[in-house]
Amino acid sequence: MAPYRQGDLDGLCGIYSVVNALNHLFAIRPAPGFSQHMFETVARAIPSKFYPDVLWDGMDVDLLTRIAKRAAATLKDEIDFDIKVATP
Repeated sequence: MAPYRQGDLDGLCGIYSVVNALNHLFAIRPAPGFSQHMFETVARAIPSKFYPDVLWDGMDVDLLTRIAKRAAATLKDEIDFDIKVATP
C-alpha cells in the first residue's frame, strides 16, 4: 500500500500552491520559518465559515485569489516587496 501524500486526504493544495509559488519566485532557499509563516498567514485568510469544508473540498478561484492577496500584502508589509495578484 502506498503512503498518503499531501492532497490525498485534504483540499489544502491551494495553500501549498501559494507558499510554493513564493518560494519559487524568490529562487533562493527561503529564510528559516518563511514557508511555515506564509502557510499560517494564508490559512488565516480563509474565513471561518469555509471550515471545515475547505479541508476536504478545496477552494474555488475567489478563495485562492483571496489567500494569494493576503500573501502579497504580507510580503509588502514585511519586506516591501510588491506582487500583483490577478485572475484571467
